[in-house]
This record gives sequence, structure tokens and C-alpha cells, in this order.
Amino acid sequence: MTKGSAGVGRFWKRVNRNDPGGCWLWTGKPDARGQGRLWVLGKSQPAHRFSWELHHDDKATGRLVLQRCGNSLCVMPKHLFLAGTSEGAGYKYAKARGERAGKAKLTEEQVLKIRSASKEGASQVELAGVFKVTRQAIAMIVHRESWKHI
Repeated sequence: MTKGSAGVGRFWKRVNRNDPGGCWLWTGKPDARGQGRLWVLGKSQPAHRFSWELHHDDKATGRLVLQRCGNSLCVMPKHLFLAGTSEGAGYKYAKARGERAGKAKLTEEQVLKIRSASKEGASQVELAGVFKVTRQAIAMIVHRESWKHI
């Protein structure tokens, strides 16, 4: 671990390593994009980027840190990888294609259930808890910003 002590204690207090899917989940409040954030030396930074820099001898300067698992709250070092901005855009596009992308957390059947439950009044937060995804993922499904093909 290469990171100095700044923020390391706060980081570990907000990490749940008991997820059955193998993710290390950020338990702090997610930002508007559904990602964890951590204050370090007066600056806010993504929790997954902090995790990358904590566990690798690489500052990731000028590159994106992305989650292979597709879970925006995951900070598991083995699930993280570096990408350039053009690579990252392609990866995010592939994830947005849904189940066919190979890394989807939901099936088409679950997406249809989410949309139906939302129409019946279920909150996005409730649905996120039931389907074990972020509230942002639910919002994107409900508003047809993701899973557009169904």
C-alpha cells in the first residue's frame, strides 16, 4: 500500500468487504453519479480512485479508474483497472448495452420488473436495495437511459 496515512482510516471505515458478489462496497453516501467519494486533505475524490492509488504503485494521473464488475460503489482493487478517456468511453458504452455486454448485474426480466414496479409507485431507493444496484442505475433504467433495447 503506497498511500500515506491521509484518509486511509476513513476509507476503511466505509468499506464493506462482505458482499457475496466479491465486491468491496463503499458504504458512505454516494454522489449524484452513484459513486462513493472521500475527503482527503481538503479535497473530494472518488473512493474507487483512492482505492486504486492505495493498493497500486500508480497515481493514475490522466487516466480513468473503472470497475470491471460494473458496480459504481465497488472499491475492490481486483475489480479496478486503468483506462484512457477514449478506452473508458468505449467501456462505459459497452456496459450500457446491458446484459449482452457480459458484465451486467441485471437481466432483461429484472429490468422489466423494475420499470413495472416504478410505474406502480416503488421508489428508486427501494428498487436499488431489492436489486442490489445503485439508485442511479435504477433511474437510468426507469428513464430509459440504459437498457434502451427493451
